[in-house]
Parts: sequence; C-alpha cells; structure tokens
Amino acid sequence: MKKPLLLLTTLGVVLVSGCSMWHEQDSRQAMTATEVHNSRQPTSDAWITTKVKSTFVEKKLFSSADVASMTIHVHTINGVVYLTGTSDNRHQIKNAIRLARSVNGVRHVDSKVMVVRR
Repeated sequence: MKKPLLLLTTLGVVLVSGCSMWHEQDSRQAMTATEVHNSRQPTSDAWITTKVKSTFVEKKLFSSADVASMTIHVHTINGVVYLTGTSDNRHQIKNAIRLARSVNGVRHVDSKVMVVRR
C-alpha cells in the first residue's frame, strides 16, 4: 500500500515526511547519498549555489550568525562563488564570505555585496 508523501517548504527549507514501500530501496538510496558525499569528483555549480544559499538560511534561522540571507544573491561558475546584492553592514558580508568558503567544492569567493543603510 502506498503511503502519502507530505512536502512542506519554508524559506527554501524543505521538510519531507512519508515512508517507502521497500526497505531495500531506502538502503540503496542511503548508500548512494553516502557515496556522493565521499566522492572525489568535482561538485556541480548548481549544488554549490544551493548549498551556499541553504547555509545562509540555516545560519540565519538556527544560530546567532548575522547573515543577509534574503538580500545576498549567489551564483557559481566553475567552483567560483559570486556574491551580489546588499547587506545592512560589513559584518554580514564577512559572514556570508566565510560561510560560502566553508562549502565543499568552493574554489574561491568573489563578493560584490554592498552595504546599504535602511
């Protein structure tokens, strides 16, 4: 019997609830996720962009880190992360750069974020 799948999104954070019919399928998916995490292959630019953005939102929501998660835009080309947009202060920019550098696969971070007093 198939069980319904519940999908909730809030500020880019996705929560998935449900269950699979096949335990064996779950085991294969878990093993694949582990293999991807431990892979030595280059990480895709889309994955890096998604991870940087989700890290910004995670730190904004679940820690005391001061990050302008909604006004800093992220683009990645060949492992180089480009940050654009605005922030309230230089501290937010420094946090964004630090968090972007912490993501696996990031070769360099180029920030053009501007401080705008509101």
